[in-house]
Amino acid sequence: FVVRAAASVELAESSAREALLPYEESVAGSEFPLLFMPFMMHQNEVMRRRLPDVEDLPFDAELSFQSSSKKAARIESWCYKTSR
Repeated sequence: FVVRAAASVELAESSAREALLPYEESVAGSEFPLLFMPFMMHQNEVMRRRLPDVEDLPFDAELSFQSSSKKAARIESWCYKTSR
């Protein structure tokens, strides 16, 4: 799901990561609930239903996913385009 741009910047495509959802377990451990996963799944469903022409808008892979080693956490960004 990572594409190389001409300037050797890696580009991420959100749909590749979206296909891996839902996550089954928190990066902090199984005793921690996935607080935002139900919202994320609902948001993607609504987006796909209301915007049938939604497409990936590749963006800098470094901005697409970050994780913390100090405190178990992950932050993801998603980027799409549509005619609306």
